[in-house]
Amino acid sequence: MGFPVFENKANPKMVKHALLVAPYRGYEKLAYADILSEEFAELVNALRIPIVSRKLVHYRANLTSPLKGRASTR
Repeated sequence: MGFPVFENKANPKMVKHALLVAPYRGYEKLAYADILSEEFAELVNALRIPIVSRKLVHYRANLTSPLKGRASTR
């Protein structure tokens, strides 16, 4: 007997839409970023969240910290 992985409940504070952005560095990693983006889209669809758009974004420099959100410490 298996248990459900996700439980969907009605919640007015839930996410209404999703914009999926997959950054990749170097064109040789484009295919890998696309595969990861597709897998993440499947997860979002499993949660019944409509996807507005899915974009692959190329960047040149090592920008990992600006791509991550961080809160102000003030």
